Amino acid sequence: MAQAKQLLQEAGGFQGKLTLSYNADASHKEWMEAVAQQIKTNLGIDAVAVGVPTFAVFRANINNYKMTGMYRAGWQQDYPDVENWINPLYVTGGSSNDGKYSNPQVDALAKEAAAAPSLEEAHKKYAEAVKLIDQDVPSVPVYFSGEQSGHSEKIKKLELSNVGELDITSVEL
Repeated sequence: MAQAKQLLQEAGGFQGKLTLSYNADASHKEWMEAVAQQIKTNLGIDAVAVGVPTFAVFRANINNYKMTGMYRAGWQQDYPDVENWINPLYVTGGSSNDGKYSNPQVDALAKEAAAAPSLEEAHKKYAEAVKLIDQDVPSVPVYFSGEQSGHSEKIKKLELSNVGELDITSVEL
C-alpha cells in the first residue's frame, strides 16, 4: 500500500472525486463498490461507484464518449489468439477501442503481426505491442473470472488455451 501511495504521488496524485460507472441492471454494484472502497482505503482517493440505469444507456454513453471517470468493461475473445484482443481493443480505430487509445508503435506492430509469415512471428510482434500497451495502461484489469476444472486418471493430456479455457481438442485418453 505504501508503495502504491508513493507511486501515485510521484505521478502527480489525484484530486477530486473518482467515479467508477457500471450498468445497474446487472450484478456489478457489489464488486464496483468494493473496488471504489479499496481505492479509498489504499490510495486515499475519494472514489464512488455510480450505477447507470441500463446497459443500453451505459453503452450509449460509452459509444458517444460521454463517460467521465472510469467505467467497467468486459471482453471475451471470439477465438483463442492474442490478435483478438489487441486489434479490437488497442489498435487505433479498433472496433471495441472505447477509450480511443492510440499508440502509433502499437499500430505498426499489429500491422507487422498481420503480415508476418508465421503465427510464431506474429506472436513475437504482438508480444512487443503488449509491452507498450502495459506501459501506457489504457485499461485496468480488475478481475478475470475463474474457470472450473476437474481431474481424472483416464485423461493422459489436456491443455489450456491462451485464456485459460480447457482446449478439448487436445484431450488424449
